[in-house]
Amino acid sequence: MMETNTTLNESNAPKRNAIEHYVTLTRSPLLLSPIIESFFQETTPFDKNLLLGYLVLAIVLHPPSRNFLCNANARSSVRSFCADRSRLAGLPQRVAELRTTTSLAVQNAIDCDRLILKPDLSVEYAEKPNNLRLEMPSEIKAAKRLASLF
Repeated sequence: MMETNTTLNESNAPKRNAIEHYVTLTRSPLLLSPIIESFFQETTPFDKNLLLGYLVLAIVLHPPSRNFLCNANARSSVRSFCADRSRLAGLPQRVAELRTTTSLAVQNAIDCDRLILKPDLSVEYAEKPNNLRLEMPSEIKAAKRLASLF
């Protein structure tokens, strides 16, 4: 019986490794940095707006939230965003899960002079072009629309 369990666990190892590699490739701070930059490009700097950056990936990468934001119009608000609870379901867990990735993405953008961090923890877009090829147009559009909600 013990031998069977070991065999089952070993047979699942390649699938598990493939999933971990996929997540590593798709959740890379270098790839996600343009999403956060797009958000701050559309946001007016104010004290501690850096903290809003931690919501960006958690909201934009969640399909129900992204769909709403991509279809949002000028009359859309935080209230209309929160009207459907599926957009907020699991948000604290997603924020916690993406905290390190967000920190690294913001740090990358600051190091590449695309974002400027002020002493009051406000973040400002630096107008420096991003040389990365953007493969996530809906996520970037959603990040820009999210900025308009705030």
